[in-house]
Amino acid sequence: MRRNPPRLPGMVVGVASERDIIMLESAAASGELLALLEERQVSGKQLHVFGDRTTVAISRENLHDEYRLRDLLQTRLGGHARLVDGLAAVSVVGAGINATYANVLAGTATLKGVGIRPAGTATSSFRITWMIPREKTAEAVHALHDRFIDSKELLP
Repeated sequence: MRRNPPRLPGMVVGVASERDIIMLESAAASGELLALLEERQVSGKQLHVFGDRTTVAISRENLHDEYRLRDLLQTRLGGHARLVDGLAAVSVVGAGINATYANVLAGTATLKGVGIRPAGTATSSFRITWMIPREKTAEAVHALHDRFIDSKELLP
């Protein structure tokens, strides 16, 4: 017998986190930045290119020579890129959870309600991820789990 009944499409079915994320922000040409990351074998978790801005979420466990990367960003890209440290990613997942903005709004309000101000938000058809201060990871996971998994309240 199941502990919880199956969830409907659009419902959050899980909460996940990664505690050590570095965000790479750049105004350099995206091709030049991505070539540098490829050369250093730095894989990104999320890539966003819009106009002249590129952001890449990098898992620290996949960054084998951070100091060399920092140096190359400065020397090759002339200071047009920077690494933002001290972040974690917390995500809620479920098929179709972004059919409306209700889950994004509810998750953001939940985090703010426990004193966590997200530094950024990214979505896909099955995931919403908030970039938060690393030391708030456990608190954020607990709050989102309470809101989406344990709550009986259904979002539209």
